[in-house]
Amino acid sequence: MTFEMKCDCGKTVTVEAANRDEAVQKVKEIMTEDAIKEHMASGHPGQPVPTPEQAHARIEQNLAQIT
Repeated sequence: MTFEMKCDCGKTVTVEAANRDEAVQKVKEIMTEDAIKEHMASGHPGQPVPTPEQAHARIEQNLAQIT
């Protein structure tokens, strides 16, 4: 199955996984603290950088299966 996380800035992260839990884990592994900082600098300049915990909570809320 394919899962996608869309950001307000228009960037997306797409992963293949057997289920949503696996997909959430994969996206969390991609969105490390450094990756979050890089994303915020390029897509959200001037906005505060969320903690990894905050970013991961958003992943859990917003990751969706795509058809």
